[in-house]
Amino acid sequence: MNRLLLLLPLLLLACTLSSVNTESGINTPRAKVLAITPQPTQTEQAPDIRTVTADTLNVRSCPSTSCAGVDVLEHGQSVNVIRVTRSNWCQIGDKKFVACWWLE
Repeated sequence: MNRLLLLLPLLLLACTLSSVNTESGINTPRAKVLAITPQPTQTEQAPDIRTVTADTLNVRSCPSTSCAGVDVLEHGQSVNVIRVTRSNWCQIGDKKFVACWWLE
């Protein structure tokens, strides 16, 4: 509903655009149809599920081996990767990171 309200001014503007009437040669208002494709939101992305390949995998509070361990995952466990950092750490929760190279 909010998207429709945001697009309403654009639709009204499109309806007020002018074009020349081919019969009379006079510039008269004509409605124009605009095709608006909604952009995907982050919640519409498919989950990135990966499996632990190490025997055990430390879950850390930040994307570094110097950060405190907050949990341990076992071989074969599945995790949902939220994002991957530049240094190739996978965020799997709020302040929960694992080394991506141990996931497939």
